[in-house]
Amino acid sequence: MGPMTSPAETSLERLPERIVGPRVELRIWHPAWADELSTAILNSLDELRPFMPWAAEEPLSSEARREIMTARREEWREGGDGFYTIFLDGRVIGNCGLHHRAGPGLLEIGYWIDSDHTGRGYATEAAELLRAAALAHPGIDHAIIRHDRANPASGRVAARAGFVFAAERPADQVPGGDRIEWLWRSMSLPGFAVRPERPRDVEAIATVVEAAFGSPVEAGLVADIRASPRYLPDLALVAEIDDPATPEGRRVVGHVMISGCALRTGDGTERPIVMLSPLAVAPDVQRHGVGAALVRRVVDGAAAVGEPLVVLEGNPAYYRRFGFEPADRYGIKLLLPDWAPPEAGQVLLLSNHEPGLTGTVIYPPAFDGLE
Repeated sequence: MGPMTSPAETSLERLPERIVGPRVELRIWHPAWADELSTAILNSLDELRPFMPWAAEEPLSSEARREIMTARREEWREGGDGFYTIFLDGRVIGNCGLHHRAGPGLLEIGYWIDSDHTGRGYATEAAELLRAAALAHPGIDHAIIRHDRANPASGRVAARAGFVFAAERPADQVPGGDRIEWLWRSMSLPGFAVRPERPRDVEAIATVVEAAFGSPVEAGLVADIRASPRYLPDLALVAEIDDPATPEGRRVVGHVMISGCALRTGDGTERPIVMLSPLAVAPDVQRHGVGAALVRRVVDGAAAVGEPLVVLEGNPAYYRRFGFEPADRYGIKLLLPDWAPPEAGQVLLLSNHEPGLTGTVIYPPAFDGLE
C-alpha cells in the first residue's frame, strides 16, 4: 500500500485509461463507481487508517466521493495523475494509482485491496501492470513504491512486482506505524524472472555461486545439498535475465536454496525444519534487487508448503527487511563460526509457526567442514 493523494505535477500525455491484466482490470476513476468504491473502503477501513492519510477523512458521503472522482478524472484528462479502480470479474476490489509527485522522470505507485480479497496476488498484479504502464510513459525512467516499514505486506508486493529495495528513511505523512518508510524502485534488468532451478542450470548456477563468493566452496555446498535427501527442488530457485550474448538469449544471474535441517528440542527429539543457504548473485548485477527477489520468493514458497519457520546465518542489516529476527529471541540456537556475531543466527517465523518450538539447529552432512 502507498499514500494516495492529489497530483503534484502533470505530464502533457495522458496515462492509460484502462489497463487489463490476466485477472484484474484497472480503470481510471468514474463517478458511476463511487458507491462500489465506498463499500470496498468501508470494508477495509480498519486496515487502511494506520497507513493511508486520506483514510482519516472516511467515510465520505456518496455525493462527496462522486465529486472527488469527477475532479480526479478531469485532472487525468489534462495529463495529471491516474487514479484507478481495480475490478475483478466486474466487481470493485480496490484502488491504485500512478502519481507524478515523486519528481521528474518518476511515477509513484499506490495500491490497496479490499480486505475480502487480500492474500491472492491481486495487489501484486496491479503493481506489475502499473509498473509496465509507468515505464512505457514518455519521460519516465523509474516507478517507485513507498510504504511504512510497519506494513511489511506492502513490501512483499513491491518485491514480487519486480521492485528493488532502495532506502529506509523518515516519513512525515504516514498516520500510524513507526513513521519510517521504505522506498522501492523499479528494477532495470531486462526480462528479469525467478523460477525453480532445472537440471540444465547446474553449470550456470555453479558459475554464479563461485563468482559471488569468490570461492568454489559454496558452489560445492549447493551441489552437495542437491545430491542429498534434504534437497527441496521447489525451493531451489534461480533468477535469470535477457542476455543476447548467450546462445539461449537468457542468463542465470542468481540462485537461492532452502533445504532441510533439524531442530533438536529440549527432550532430545529432532523436528524437521528448513534453512536458507546459500544466496548468491552474479557480481555484475548485484545491488539491483536480485537477491531480494530471490529471498522473497523462496520464503513465500516455504510458507506455502506449511513450513513453520526458516533459519539462516547472515547479515542482520540485510535480512531484517524480509522479517528475519535474531533466532535466540525465540529460543533457537544456531552454532555459528567464531567470527560471526550472535545476531547472525536468524529466524523468520511463518504463518504455520508453532509457539514453543525451540531448540538447537542441527546442520545436515552437506554443511560438514564449512566455517
